Amino acid sequence: MKTTGGKEGLNRSTIQHKVVVMMGASSGIGEATTKKLAEEGAKLVIAAHAKWLD
Repeated sequence: MKTTGGKEGLNRSTIQHKVVVMMGASSGIGEATTKKLAEEGAKLVIAAHAKWLD
């Protein structure tokens, strides 16, 4: 994925309308990345698990 670097974050024109599959989207860096991708216009397929579901 092409980025603009620095504080600008993701290059909106390269991520808009793309489908991104995110694993670990419920916490930490996965959660933060998922939120940023959504803000930038990506279409998301997200996956996460919780221990209590075992």
